[in-house]
Amino acid sequence: YFYQPGFDYLVRPGVLDKRTKAVDFNDVAITENAVDRIAQVRDEFQAQGIDLIVVIVPGKPSVYPEMINPNFPSDKACTFSHSVGLLEELRKRNVKVVDLFHPYKEAKAQDEEAGEALYLRKDTHWRSRGLLIAADEVTEAVKKLDWYEQGENEYIVDTMVVDRRGDVAEMVEIPHDTLPYLGDYTELEPTTCYQVKRVMRNSEGEIRRTVPFRRQSSREKFYSPILVMGDSFSRIYQSDEPSSAGWISHLGKNLGYPVEELVNDGGASTLVREMLSRKIEEYREKNSDFLEHKKVVVWEIVERDFRYGEKGWAHVPLFVDAE
Repeated sequence: YFYQPGFDYLVRPGVLDKRTKAVDFNDVAITENAVDRIAQVRDEFQAQGIDLIVVIVPGKPSVYPEMINPNFPSDKACTFSHSVGLLEELRKRNVKVVDLFHPYKEAKAQDEEAGEALYLRKDTHWRSRGLLIAADEVTEAVKKLDWYEQGENEYIVDTMVVDRRGDVAEMVEIPHDTLPYLGDYTELEPTTCYQVKRVMRNSEGEIRRTVPFRRQSSREKFYSPILVMGDSFSRIYQSDEPSSAGWISHLGKNLGYPVEELVNDGGASTLVREMLSRKIEEYREKNSDFLEHKKVVVWEIVERDFRYGEKGWAHVPLFVDAE
């Protein structure tokens, strides 16, 4: 099952194409330049001494186009998306990016051996195979930053299976009385997840307890240098069942740090920046700094939201003069 906007993103003109300003070629005119906006946000963070890394998540149609059109050469998967060009344009603007398209192409070739695809069958989102690749690729990008040193937190991973209900029918608003006609769609999809837990040891070095991965805690007086802004790909398995098994937890495990997060389903283009702006202002009014100790912001965006993200790519000033 595929989500229509993910398909439309691929077959309509790219968001940097001049034709996107004409409604004739789109369901909505694209008037804001996403690359310009991202470069502007990078400059704002850079002025605060914070690095920015942009992660474009491939949609399921980019990786499995032959499931939509059997005549599409499967070996062209991950190579034809507009996002490949967006990554190149961002590199030209010296924006740090993580390319998931090439590693996904390689991983797709191992689907039969793995016994599963990179994405859920009845859902728009990735399985654990997909998110683990993302966590590993982002880990390598963070480790290349000048300030980086391995964190001291120790983590372990528990394997578990959860039953997922697909989101495609809900997102395209298929009437509930129609669902029984979709064959096996209503059946739950067993999904292997890898829950990250922090190891707590006593003074003798023995494991006292383990706790599910969580964001930074002021009570521990330990602050993470990492902030993730993202959409539902950052939420799935992380804050919903089984929790602490999303790509954010695995990024933290790899780096040895807790991770602060701002996540909004479908809102990674603008809504998460509005959330960040409000956080910064709230802390400033308390003579504090939400981004204190932060050294990198990892901005995760599913590719379809370059066109369909809520509020588009509006200008959201993140930092204002304290006066």
